[in-house]
Amino acid sequence: MLTRMCNRFRQKKDFGLELNDRIVLCLLFKIFRTSLFLLCLILAVGCDRSSQPTAPEPPLDLAPPAIKIQFPNEYPDNLVGRNVVLSVEAGIIRANWVQAIIDDRVVAVGERVQFGYLIDVSDFGTQGQKALTIRAGNEVGTAEESLTIKNNDSILTSEAMQFIQDYWSKTYDGILIRFNKTTIFVKNKNFPEIQNDFNKALEYWEKWSGLQFIITEKDDVRPIIFIEKSPKGPAGGGGFETALILLNDFVLSLNETRRLRVICHEIGHAIGIMGHPIDGSIMDGTVPGNLEKVRFHPYQQKAVKIVYSKPPGSTL
Repeated sequence: MLTRMCNRFRQKKDFGLELNDRIVLCLLFKIFRTSLFLLCLILAVGCDRSSQPTAPEPPLDLAPPAIKIQFPNEYPDNLVGRNVVLSVEAGIIRANWVQAIIDDRVVAVGERVQFGYLIDVSDFGTQGQKALTIRAGNEVGTAEESLTIKNNDSILTSEAMQFIQDYWSKTYDGILIRFNKTTIFVKNKNFPEIQNDFNKALEYWEKWSGLQFIITEKDDVRPIIFIEKSPKGPAGGGGFETALILLNDFVLSLNETRRLRVICHEIGHAIGIMGHPIDGSIMDGTVPGNLEKVRFHPYQQKAVKIVYSKPPGSTL
């Protein structure tokens, strides 16, 4: 339409305008038409861009993970062998995934826990001293830290035998006190409000010992551990077919980790461990700082498996 108007302006008699005036008006119309076209084009491009999804901007503090291995640190905590679990404790931040690597192989993945990450490693590769690397990663990058482990089943067995000699319950003539089966029932008689803690403690012991624990409501199944209330305070004991763990209400006032540690400690007595080694494990009752950690060392795990691999009534 603008073109037709310009053509008409070029005719001398239209609108009573002089030729120069008509030329000026025609140029103005053309400028207006071009400006209108450019405006429509800009609006169209803007609408198209606004309809496209935009990637979220990364947080300003996003950085690679940071790792600090907290346990184990030294021998014999880092001594491993066949059929045991080394639970590596690590403080790790900003991690989306955590792996344990031995001999360039991923042998375990990390689990988020209260204090950081717990990495249970049971595949140590070939015998010998080697590095166990904990590696963590996120969108930005990775970080890693290594510790030295000593994979020697012969030395581990020797340490386990010494643990049995020093700390396992025995009769006067040297017979090892243990349950007569490796499947053990557990009845919680008086503490239903912390049943989840008992369940977790039994999961730990199954991981460490190879024994199987079954929660029951029956009294006549054997072998069995009874968990009952005592007004006099915590105590534990062991026997061939039954064991009794006595706890008072004080256990209810403990935080979750300490309560779990107390229960694990008493189950250790129930299956046959008599003494209290000073080694930072759950059976160590002397170091207050260890109340926040639930540990049972590989040589101790090996000791339980050696005892329960023997028939009832055996000596060391």
